Amino acid sequence: MSNIRVHLDLAADLPVTAADPYQLQQVFLNLVNNAVDAILEQSKDGDLWVRTGTNGDRIFIESQTVVPACRMLPGIRSLLHDKPVGKERGWD
Repeated sequence: MSNIRVHLDLAADLPVTAADPYQLQQVFLNLVNNAVDAILEQSKDGDLWVRTGTNGDRIFIESQTVVPACRMLPGIRSLLHDKPVGKERGWD
């Protein structure tokens, strides 16, 4: 059994934006699934950090995975690289 802790740092003042909620749901589901895969490749437990905010007129979301064996692996790296066959990112 894995023990993955999720930490949210969500900006309270994000502006309203036009977006397809189903596409966003798929993006976030892929983000979490890929982060869990990245953590479980290294350890039986770990942390997933998710942060939202703005930068000028843009909205962003950041993720980061942390496992006991190594410190601060950027979550985005696991989304872009090192995915074995059958563990694709889901948005190619």
